[in-house]
Amino acid sequence: MLHYLGKISFGIYIYHNMILNFYTKEIIIKYFLGNIFIFEILYLVIITSMSIISYKLIVKHFIKLKKNFELIKTAR
Repeated sequence: MLHYLGKISFGIYIYHNMILNFYTKEIIIKYFLGNIFIFEILYLVIITSMSIISYKLIVKHFIKLKKNFELIKTAR
């Protein structure tokens, strides 16, 4: 579980501020004004979901390309 969270942590870092601003302004103010617990749970679910989707659709392909750019060690 923690290993997978480490894999998607960059997505969490990238998306958290953008989603927090949108989520707070558009959704929380309209619907969940009084209940902060529901706000936190939904926020964590949305951020984690976006990070997983981002990892599977974007980051995973770049990780596969990584082997093409490794340094080649030569013998002396």
